[in-house]
Amino acid sequence: MTTMQFPYPPTEWRDRGCWPGSWISVAGAEQRPLVAAYRRRFNLIEATDVELLISADERYELFLDGQRIGRGPGRGEPRMWPVVAQRIQLSAGAHVLVARVWTLGGLAPFAQLSSRHGFLLAAPGQLDEQLATGIAAWEGRILDGWNFASSPITWGTGAVTTIDGTRRDWAVEHGGGEGWLPVIVTERARSAITPIGWDSHGHLLTPAWLPPMHEAQVAAGFIRHLAALPVASWGQDGMRLETAADLPADYSAWQAFLDGTPLQVAAGECRRVLIDLGDYQCAWPELVVSGGAGAGLTLRWAEACYLTPDGPEKGHRGEILGKFFRGSGDIFLPDGGSQRSFAPQWWRAGRYVEMQIRVGAQPLVLERLVLTGTSYPLNVESSFACSDPRLETAAKPMVHTLRQCMHETYVDCPYYEQLMYIGDTRLEVLTTYALSGDDRLPRAALRLFDNSRRAGDSGLTCSRWPSREPQSIPTFSLWWVAMVYDFAQWRDDPAFVRSLLPGARAVIDVFISFIGDHGLLQSPPGWNFTDWTLGWRRWQGAVAPCAGVPPEGHSGCSAVLGWQLVHVLGMFAELEDLVGDAGRADFARRTAATLAAHTDAAFWNEARGLWADTAAHDCWSEHAQCLALLSGFAPSDHARRAAAALLNDPQLERATIYFSHYLFAAYRQIGAMPQMLARMQPWFGLNELGLGTTPEEPEPARSDCHAWGAHPLWHFRTGILGISPASAGFHRVRIEPQLGDLTSAVGSVCHPRGMVSAEFTRQGRDLAWCIGLPEGTSGVLCLGGHEIPLMAGISRGVAIDGHIVK
Repeated sequence: MTTMQFPYPPTEWRDRGCWPGSWISVAGAEQRPLVAAYRRRFNLIEATDVELLISADERYELFLDGQRIGRGPGRGEPRMWPVVAQRIQLSAGAHVLVARVWTLGGLAPFAQLSSRHGFLLAAPGQLDEQLATGIAAWEGRILDGWNFASSPITWGTGAVTTIDGTRRDWAVEHGGGEGWLPVIVTERARSAITPIGWDSHGHLLTPAWLPPMHEAQVAAGFIRHLAALPVASWGQDGMRLETAADLPADYSAWQAFLDGTPLQVAAGECRRVLIDLGDYQCAWPELVVSGGAGAGLTLRWAEACYLTPDGPEKGHRGEILGKFFRGSGDIFLPDGGSQRSFAPQWWRAGRYVEMQIRVGAQPLVLERLVLTGTSYPLNVESSFACSDPRLETAAKPMVHTLRQCMHETYVDCPYYEQLMYIGDTRLEVLTTYALSGDDRLPRAALRLFDNSRRAGDSGLTCSRWPSREPQSIPTFSLWWVAMVYDFAQWRDDPAFVRSLLPGARAVIDVFISFIGDHGLLQSPPGWNFTDWTLGWRRWQGAVAPCAGVPPEGHSGCSAVLGWQLVHVLGMFAELEDLVGDAGRADFARRTAATLAAHTDAAFWNEARGLWADTAAHDCWSEHAQCLALLSGFAPSDHARRAAAALLNDPQLERATIYFSHYLFAAYRQIGAMPQMLARMQPWFGLNELGLGTTPEEPEPARSDCHAWGAHPLWHFRTGILGISPASAGFHRVRIEPQLGDLTSAVGSVCHPRGMVSAEFTRQGRDLAWCIGLPEGTSGVLCLGGHEIPLMAGISRGVAIDGHIVK
C-alpha cells in the first residue's frame, strides 16, 4: 500500500503529487445513474509499448480498437482511489481507445463509493500528449439503452440492469456512432502525496494495491427444468417449478446451446429454463443473440430454490421441482441485429440461473451463453490431510467458499451485500495466511478499515468498509485491533504494523472510556453483534437478546463484551511492545487485569463453575467462557473449571458457524482440539443439504456462501497440526499437535520465508514426526510437556510411550 510514485517531477513544492492531466466528464453527468463513453482517436508512426494509468468514478471498461482490454479501477474510497497500471502494445497506424464508464449513485452497490463521475487516463512519457485526459482531445457522450433498478432480493449488491438493444448504440465500443462532443475537464489529477488543492469532491490517487482479478470461463451448467411459459407471465419472478409443466423432450437442444451450439427459438414462443451450474459461481454473464426483434430475455440468479413463495426455507439445495425460484438479475431486449452481446455492468453470483425467453414475430437465435468466473487470484500453497476423510471432504467446499468471497475486497457473501465486514474478514484473513503467502488482500483490508474511522465521529472503525452507508458494530472494531495483531504475528513487516497503531490506539481508547465506575464495561452504543446464536437471533425487542447481540449487550454490562475487551487489550499490549510504547503496553495490561478482576467478580458463578452472561446470573453461553479463556487474564482456578464446563455443560447457549472459530481456538488453548470434530457437524453435513459452500448460519440460512465458515481450514493447520507463530513476525515457530483420535496428520502452513511442514504418524502410544522449517527460522516442538528445539531444515523423531527418542 505504497504512495503513488509517478514520473512527473514537480516544478515547485505545491505541485508535488500532481499529474499534468486531469479527470474528464460529460455534460449531464450529475444525473445518476448514467453510462457514458469516452473516446480518443490517435495515430502512431511506429509500434510502441506503453503503460497506461487508468481510473474512473465509479467503474470503467476499456476497449482498444473494439476489443475490451481491461476494467476497473477496483473498490476504494476517495482518500484511497485506486489507479490501474496496464501495459499494452500498440502497432503503428490508427487506433481508438474507448472507455465505457458507469456511475450509479444511489443504485450503486453499497461497497461502491463515489465522489463524482469521471474518467482518467495517463500515459507517462512520449504518449501523454496524445492520450492523457485533460491534455489530449478526448470526446465523450452519455449512452442510451441502459436502465437500472433496485434489486428486490440481493440487498446491497447494486442495481439490476435492463439493456434495450433498440436504443443502445452498438458501434460505441469501436468508437463509432453519433453524438460525440469535446469532454469537460474537471479536477486536476493528484496522488495522495499532494500537499494542497484537493477539493471535497475529488480523488486522492493511489496505486491499485491488488493484482487483476482472476477470470476464466466456467461451464454454463445443465438444464434442470424447461417449460412453456404464458406470454403474460414473462418477466415474473417467484414462480413455482411445476413437474407437470416440464418439457424433457426439448432438453437436448437446450443443453446443446449451453454447450456451445446456437439454438433458434421460433416466433411466438415463450420459454422458462432453469440452469444448474452444478456449484456456486461468481461470474460475468454474457448472452449473445441474433435476430429476435421485439423479443425479451431475463437472466436471473439464485443460490437455491425455496420451499414456499416468500419464506426463507430452502431445503435440499439440489432439489428444485415443486419449489419456487426467486432470483435477481437482468433484462435484455434484442433489436434484431446479428451477434448482439448483452452483459450487465457487474458480475452475478449463485448456483441457479433462470432464463425466460419471449419471442415476438421474428425468430430469435441464442448464439451462446458465456460465464466468466471471477475472484481474487488466490493460490493455495499449503496443504492438509489426515486419517479422518471427513476433514478433507469438508475442506473442498471451504476453499471454494473462500474463493467466492475474495474479490477486490473480502466480502461477507457474494449474493447479498458484497460488503467487507470486520468480523467476517478477520476469519477470512487468518485462513488466507494459512493457505497462501500472498497477503496483498489482507493488507488492503487492514488499511481500508483503518481509514473507515474517518467516516464516523467516535474514533471506532466502521463495521464494514468501503460502504456508502456506514455502520457501527463496536465489537467488530475490537476484532480489527485483533486483525492488526494477527498480521504482526503471521507476517514480518513491523513498519506496516506501526502505521496501523494510531488507529488501534484510538479504538482501545474509546472502549476504555466505556469502563464505568463499577469497573465493568458498559456496552457501547451500536450493534454489538457477537454471533447468530439461536437464542440471540430474533430481531424483536430493544433490550432482550436479539439480532446476534448477547444479553445486556445493547446497553447493559455483558460478560461476553467485557471478556472480549480483556482479550483484545492483551493483544494490543503485545502490539505496543512490538512497535510502540512500553508505557502504553503496561497500561493496557494493567487495564486488562483490572477489568478482568471486576468482570470475574460480577459474572463468575461458583455453583456452576461458569461465567454467566449477565450480572443477574440468569443466562449462560459458550461465548463468555471462550473469550475469558482466550484472554489469559481469568483466575487460573476459574479458568480450569470453566474449561471443563465448556466441554461438558449441555445447557450453554451454543456457538454457531461464525463464533465457532473462537470456540475452536479455546479448544486448542485448553488442549481439547479433538472436541472440534464433534462440533463440525455443520461442515460434515453440507452434502446432506446439497451445499457446496458454507452457509452463514444454522438453517434456515439466508446466505449459502459465507466465508467466515472457512475458518476450520485454519484450525486444521494451527490446531490439529499445531503450527503457529511463537514470536512476532513468525521468526520462531511453535508446533504443538493435537491429534486426538487421528492416527496421522500431515500438512503445511505458509511462512514469510517459505513453508512450515509437519507430519505426524501415531501407532498406539507411539508418535513419529517429520518437521520442515524454512531457512533462517527456528522453533520448538511441544509434545507431552517436552519442548524439543527445531532448526531450519528437516527434523525427525519418535516418541515411544510418551518418551522422546533422539
